[in-house]
Amino acid sequence: MLTKEIAQQIVQETMQRLNKNINIIDQHGRILASGDAKRVDQIHEGALEVIKSNHALIIDHPSMWKGALPGVNLPIVFDEKLVGVIGITGDPLEIQPIAELVKMTTEMMIRQAFIATQLEWRQQIKELIFTELIQPNPNLDALDQRLRLLKLKLDAPYQVALIEISEKSIPNSSLLKTIRENTNLKQMVCGFLHVHCLFILSHGLSEEKVLLKLNSLKRILKQMRMDFQMGLGSEVSELRHTYISFQEAQLAIELGEKEQSLISYADIEIKFLLSQIGAKYRKKFSERTLASLSSKDLSTLEKLFACHLNLSETAKQLYIHRNTLMYRLTRIKERTGYNPQHFHDAATLQMALWMRKEHAGEDGMD
Repeated sequence: MLTKEIAQQIVQETMQRLNKNINIIDQHGRILASGDAKRVDQIHEGALEVIKSNHALIIDHPSMWKGALPGVNLPIVFDEKLVGVIGITGDPLEIQPIAELVKMTTEMMIRQAFIATQLEWRQQIKELIFTELIQPNPNLDALDQRLRLLKLKLDAPYQVALIEISEKSIPNSSLLKTIRENTNLKQMVCGFLHVHCLFILSHGLSEEKVLLKLNSLKRILKQMRMDFQMGLGSEVSELRHTYISFQEAQLAIELGEKEQSLISYADIEIKFLLSQIGAKYRKKFSERTLASLSSKDLSTLEKLFACHLNLSETAKQLYIHRNTLMYRLTRIKERTGYNPQHFHDAATLQMALWMRKEHAGEDGMD
């Protein structure tokens, strides 16, 4: 509990306030940290007496105790157990009025360090649980053991969200702390899959409630000026099928439009199904359907579909007059034989665009 690192932190922070030398001594009387570096690792006999009696010791005459100087030495207690001794060097008459306050501050710092360590430990266990759950054949015994360690019960349904963060200016632990403080993560297990990927496993929540929480989190991340993209898998009813929702969340990010900050698997499911068609047939279909169109025609179609066939919104986003848009759509119909304003034809053109983009991505990887 009382490590050299914690002891050194206590010494530095306490000495700044008191302008007195401070020693932190372990349960065996060894000085862990001191304002006087030469005293580190020495045995403090006065501290041994404090450990033995569990009472404060005032040293007026240092010759009585080997390794001691004039000052006040007090037991450090954590969870009703003596974990060490704090020694304040100086005139005991001057130190005594503040000694108890220094002791209380030291014990509070140790408690804070313990809580931070516990939070870090709990977070590591959560990340181990998630890493196991996303395996096609998770070790259910290991999962159960880790869940019991955290006293955590996961209820169906289960749903995975992933957040890919391109750049972040704060450490993972600070980002998680900010998310916890500003978002209601009840019934959600949250952590990092790797340095740029945050996971959220929801349990016992409807998809509607999950989306509400994710939209709240999305606002927080935007306020923090994060460059991110969220992918949401579908619900699964069994814990051992969590990996399916995880894979769908990955696909949502992979196949979703880059300008979308939150993409569900349902949004890209048709794209995924199309991607399962052989590359040769995708290429043939997209080229046959779109070969006669110019780059301006293609960008017009993409914007039209992004605006859900809303002509006014499409014209507005393209910075053109509605009549100009109508002219372009008529030209596309003449060149392809498909009318972008008719549902069946629009669906055909949209699929061709998706296949074209998929094929372009594959060419880029060659």
